[in-house]
Amino acid sequence: MQLDRTAFLNDIAMQLLPACGELAEAKNQAWLLLEHVLGQTKAQLLRSGLLTILPDQQEQLAHLVHERVVNRKPLQYLLGSVLFADLTIAVRPPTLIPRPETEEWVIWLIQALTAYGAQPQRILDLCTGSGCIALALAKAFPDAQVLGVDIAPEAVALAQANALHNNLTNTSFVCADLWQGVPADEQYDLIVANPPYITADEYEQLQPEVQAWEDPGALTAPEQGLAVYKAISQKITKRIFKKNNPGDKCLPVMVLELGTDAVAVQAIFADKGFAKLVLHEDLQGVARWLVGWI
Repeated sequence: MQLDRTAFLNDIAMQLLPACGELAEAKNQAWLLLEHVLGQTKAQLLRSGLLTILPDQQEQLAHLVHERVVNRKPLQYLLGSVLFADLTIAVRPPTLIPRPETEEWVIWLIQALTAYGAQPQRILDLCTGSGCIALALAKAFPDAQVLGVDIAPEAVALAQANALHNNLTNTSFVCADLWQGVPADEQYDLIVANPPYITADEYEQLQPEVQAWEDPGALTAPEQGLAVYKAISQKITKRIFKKNNPGDKCLPVMVLELGTDAVAVQAIFADKGFAKLVLHEDLQGVARWLVGWI
């Protein structure tokens, strides 16, 4: 069946509008769903004003639109993957979908470490989720060994699948609660984490896509969102490898993603033996990650 491309896309976008809120975003998601169903890029689809679409493809597209609008299933889950720091990361509920703000600080970290001309040899990623952070660092630093830890079995299984899909063999993933998954005698050049940090009140304000589909345990934390930071802080400096070369002190040894109370998180780590702690703002001007040096 051949359909007018513009009219068909506009129709899909109007169906998606209740879930997207804005027409521009609805049109963007309509394009992404159509590319996904037809297995073609936008550039390929733009070569003709007509679309050739089979009945089963129309049925699949209608099902995806229904899931997006009626069940408010996130677009990323419908597409099955997201791009993250030059990797394709598979996503499936309830494991947390990688966010652009996380990708921002991971790319910053890779660039910062590369600029120093030194590569970390041992990296620990706590609350690894889909494995996106661990795998991005593993790809950037192929000589490093990266360990990812997460309390959710489904997240660990997904991280392992993502490592396999991206052909990264210098990673391993463990299902455990924070430090319980880390061998007692091991130390690391770099420890990173994107822990749960949303408060109960903030969670109630989140979009239905998040509340209905993503694991609340990967998003929320007690004590006004600070509980997991406090748990991480208890052992973190003991697990950082102390180098004898003073020149290495310029290398950051900790990066943590932050929620709304960045100053409170910084205070938690202030008396844990760090020589310096610096808050970094994201592109929106929000204090988004905390960097520590020993």
